[in-house]
This record gives sequence, structure tokens and C-alpha cells, in this order.
Amino acid sequence: GLSLEFANAFLQADRSVVLEAVKRHGEALQHAHASFQGDKEVVLEAVCNDTSAAVFARQDIFSDEDFVLALVERRCWLAWNFLSESLKKDKDFMLEATKRDGFALQYASDKLRADREV
Repeated sequence: GLSLEFANAFLQADRSVVLEAVKRHGEALQHAHASFQGDKEVVLEAVCNDTSAAVFARQDIFSDEDFVLALVERRCWLAWNFLSESLKKDKDFMLEATKRDGFALQYASDKLRADREV
């Protein structure tokens, strides 16, 4: 978990070590090599373990449809607070997200929340 902070750079750059650390404590993401802060699997594990880890992720990952739909599948709803504005306004994306779980509708743009199709 957080002991990743004290690990040497070699271990902080080891994907299996980082993945195990964020599964135990999501905020360990802040001590991982920067390349893992944009790694979908690592960030997914981190933010589903501890939503506050999202601030340590590359923010462009919250514009990635596959990543955000994985958040839906895992029911990591608080992480949706980081959802990009473009996805909140994307009708096709929000249709898919609400099909998987209606709870996603609360994160859609005002315009899409008023759309009967969504």
C-alpha cells in the first residue's frame, strides 16, 4: 500500500508491485512511476479502492470511454466526479452508460438529463 512511498524507484516502476499496492491502498498511486498514473488498469484499481486517488491520475483518463464504462461496471461512482465535460455531453456515451446502470444519468449534462431517449 502506502509503503510504495518508501520503495526504491525500481519498485515504483514495477507494474505488478504498483498494481498490488493500489489494490491495498488507492492513494499509493501518488508514489507510483508517472507512467502508471495513466495506466487504465492501475488507475481503475486505485480509484475503485479509494476515490481520492483520482487526483493522482492523469486527468485525460477520465475522457476515455472504455475506462469510464469500466468505472460503471465496478460501481465506482464517486470517481465519476472527475468525468470529462465532453463525456457528460456525449449522448451516445451516456446512453451506453445508463443502459449499463441507470445511476449514470445523474452525471449527464442538464440537456441530456432532459432527453427522453437517455
